[in-house]
Amino acid sequence: MSEVLDAKKLRSLSDDEMRLRAAEILRDLFQLRIKGVTKDLVQSHVVRDKRREYARLLTILKQRRAAAKEK
Repeated sequence: MSEVLDAKKLRSLSDDEMRLRAAEILRDLFQLRIKGVTKDLVQSHVVRDKRREYARLLTILKQRRAAAKEK
């Protein structure tokens, strides 16, 4: 699993890199859910952190699309 990036670092990524990051986060969340079901999840806060990072990522992508439409 990869580290959680803050909004400032996420904004520095290109759109393609952000889409790849989103797919990676979803894959990580799936693995964390499986670990949670099998009681192998030691750090439960990681799930919350990944969900928040995914939401940040989608928000930034949406803002970029809205800004592109305005131009």
